[in-house]
Amino acid sequence: MKIQLKKQMEHITNVNSLLELAWSFEKSKTLLTACELDIFSILGDYEKTAEEVANEAGSNPNAIARLMNALTALGLLNKEGIYYSNTSVTRQYLVKESPDYIASMAHYSNLYDRWSKLTESVKKGTSMYYRITDDIEGEKLNDFIAAMHWRATHQAREIVNMVYLPNAKKLLDLGGGSGAYAMEFVRAKPDMEVYIFDLPKVIKLTQNYLYENGFMDKIHLIEGDYFVDNFGSDYDIVFLSSIIHSNSIWENIELAKKIYLALKPGGQIIIHDYIISDDRTKPLYTALFSLNMLINTPSGDVYTETDVWVILKEAWFKNIKNYPTKFNTNLIIAKK
Repeated sequence: MKIQLKKQMEHITNVNSLLELAWSFEKSKTLLTACELDIFSILGDYEKTAEEVANEAGSNPNAIARLMNALTALGLLNKEGIYYSNTSVTRQYLVKESPDYIASMAHYSNLYDRWSKLTESVKKGTSMYYRITDDIEGEKLNDFIAAMHWRATHQAREIVNMVYLPNAKKLLDLGGGSGAYAMEFVRAKPDMEVYIFDLPKVIKLTQNYLYENGFMDKIHLIEGDYFVDNFGSDYDIVFLSSIIHSNSIWENIELAKKIYLALKPGGQIIIHDYIISDDRTKPLYTALFSLNMLINTPSGDVYTETDVWVILKEAWFKNIKNYPTKFNTNLIIAKK
């Protein structure tokens, strides 16, 4: 049946905008390559020639000049004669010594390589890899946790302030990664007993973050796989940030049932995650993130509010409430 074209989705309005979308990977890869070579940090607060940058980056001078010319064209560098320098934005966010440095760029480079497998994943119907935290090791795992930590530190205070804590004595941050949220929970309620549960190789990195921030003796760590291992009991709150999108809806139901049993009567499960519209097309970031889960997990996806309601109801939870956040995420809270 032939359908009429609808106007509400006309983001691409002509052939030029269609081609711009097709070519947008060139801009992305130019930026990510510059980050991989640490060009912005090499420049720092100085003006340098392509040859000087190439020597520090261990790269070909002519090729570095081409790359930095493209970065200049993108508005990411300044160029005067033969000298290049950072813009105010790249100096603030892409120089490693800056307090505002975006630590997720290395992880984005790793994801760029994985996204090259999107066609195969669509044909196969699942990832060419395993769950991202299970499948990666070494420096790439460091990059992943650093990216999650950077994002969490920019959101944790606002998210924790949305949670009612006065009666909570014991909290579990399930899949807590770097511990950014757990640390913020301790800041908000110092007398609360806070635990982090994550994979053994992640917990090794968690220890570093806790030590660097002075929380090593304030937060308890538990190693294991939350599908397999015991993660404790008698919690007033079990908090999950960016966890359910890595699992299938059925895995999430089983996990929610396990959390239900780990909570005290009246305890709360708090899910912080991206929620997609019922037609699964909005917002754009979340629709693309669904593809990211297709590429990087065997069964993960983004979920609608109804999906999460079903997960929680199947696990016996009640009084389910949904609270949008300023980060285009949602807090979904339910009680035992």
